[in-house]
Amino acid sequence: MTNDITSYGDVYLEELSKNLKENKDEYSKLLDWTSELSENNFNLIKEIKDLEVKFTNLKYKSNDWIADLKHAEEVRLKLVKENIALREEIKNLKDDIKYERELRIAGAKYHNG
Repeated sequence: MTNDITSYGDVYLEELSKNLKENKDEYSKLLDWTSELSENNFNLIKEIKDLEVKFTNLKYKSNDWIADLKHAEEVRLKLVKENIALREEIKNLKDDIKYERELRIAGAKYHNG
């Protein structure tokens, strides 16, 4: 059996070539994974920006709703005051009618009596 040094070199080169190919495959996988992560990050950033816009729009809408509610409360209070004033006016009219009726009854008794 002869120990040919070139056969050791060939085995070494073959092993090195095999390792290089495996490393290239791993590097390629790593590049694909990094690219996929970058794309996912880009999509997440875009989604966050879209959500920020939606949130801003909701804040503006909520401010509008708050303003509408304040206005509605002012109108409600105004209507409550008007209702109280109208009830008072109705009470006064009823009192006037009652008084006029009593005067007529008293006048009728006076003329008949």
